[in-house]
Amino acid sequence: MNAEGRPIDGCVCDFNHASGRVTREFAQKWDDFECLVGVHDPAHTTFATTQEWAKWERGAEVADLASRSTLSSLMIKVYDALFTQGDGRQAVRELCTLSQTERGGYPRLMQAASRLIVKHDGANSWAAKEGGLKMFISKLLAASVMSLLLSLNAYGAKVASDCPVVNIENNVFDASVLEWNSRVSIENGADDYPIVLDFYRVTKEGCRKTEFARYPIEGSAPTVESIFFMPLHGRVNVFSIVAWDINNRGDGTYGRLYQVYAYFFDKNGVLVENKRVSEDNSMTGIDGYTHGTESKFRYGTASDVKRYWRSRLR
Repeated sequence: MNAEGRPIDGCVCDFNHASGRVTREFAQKWDDFECLVGVHDPAHTTFATTQEWAKWERGAEVADLASRSTLSSLMIKVYDALFTQGDGRQAVRELCTLSQTERGGYPRLMQAASRLIVKHDGANSWAAKEGGLKMFISKLLAASVMSLLLSLNAYGAKVASDCPVVNIENNVFDASVLEWNSRVSIENGADDYPIVLDFYRVTKEGCRKTEFARYPIEGSAPTVESIFFMPLHGRVNVFSIVAWDINNRGDGTYGRLYQVYAYFFDKNGVLVENKRVSEDNSMTGIDGYTHGTESKFRYGTASDVKRYWRSRLR
């Protein structure tokens, strides 16, 4: 779409090319092409602070959750360039739904977004120490601002109409001890991380799904042996016992490799790994043989893990 709002179709000649050759129109020549520069929070470019992003991720029941006031100065420039009308109360949602035809987002808004190049800079502190020089690392997203906006959903929350029904046989567990009417689910992931854990919570918009853990292939695909909940140090943790089959007969090592993980809500309401659990030497081991010597893993069940941590808390 050109500056007059008319569609651009096909190819145009570039005066720098030899006669008879054509190329697609060079974006930087468009009359309404613009480069936007602004500061942003290092945790998430879209929001002004990590706290605002965390509220959005968990669907917090707060006023102005999606308003323009929660955006970073960089994204405010993007929003204002795209949306010239309205009060900005649903700015985050408007940016997330650029491609939805029912709201007139495609093609006008997506094509308008493609004309914005977003450059976000961060100061390089070590350079400032060398003779007081100011040096910046710039990441130029030349293709489209859309790649930046899509980060709202990558590794983040997705909203569905209803949360899955609690059913242990389907790997959906009641997580109400973490948050009222919530769920934890074991689901299929990508090739390198075939198993993931998702957290479902009820919000005004529907059921919000957020991935909070993923387990890689370690010689074999992982399996989640158990999901359970237990309070540690004043916080309820969701535990997972993960196992991999191992078979290195030449080294005399084979059987099952176990690792116990735990996750709790941090101060921003995001489920994070409890390193105190996962890095405890007793929470990993082989049940089988190690270098020809029999090995027993003592904490392969929920009751065993609970007994261990209760003894540590005494």
